[in-house]
Amino acid sequence: MSGFFYRRERRIFWFEKVIHKPVYSQDNIAEGSIEPLIFILEDEETNELMIKVYLPVANLNTLKLKLLDERSLYLECNLSRRIESELLNIGFEGGHLSRYKTVVKLPKPVKKISRISFKNEVVIVEAPLKEE
Repeated sequence: MSGFFYRRERRIFWFEKVIHKPVYSQDNIAEGSIEPLIFILEDEETNELMIKVYLPVANLNTLKLKLLDERSLYLECNLSRRIESELLNIGFEGGHLSRYKTVVKLPKPVKKISRISFKNEVVIVEAPLKEE
């Protein structure tokens, strides 16, 4: 279990250093949610966006994905177990994390979600780009 948290802390440090966006916010912690790590790639050959979402310890049976508009993707997924905030060393005591939750701002407008696949702890969402 401690190996998971060590790897997660390393990933969070890298994410915050490279992306300059904190993974934890007081609002998220207060409602028991955390934002997952997200990578967005554009495939120029297929004219699609590929959104890769890293969801360790997630119960993928509870995954909810919804395109809110052509540039926003809502994602929510419960964790397979509750994680106490003290274990993550985030400076917010007495709370717990029970789900992932975020709205992904897409760099380009998309038509729809065309495919969802899973590989290890990564959810891959493919969406064709809207004609501009």
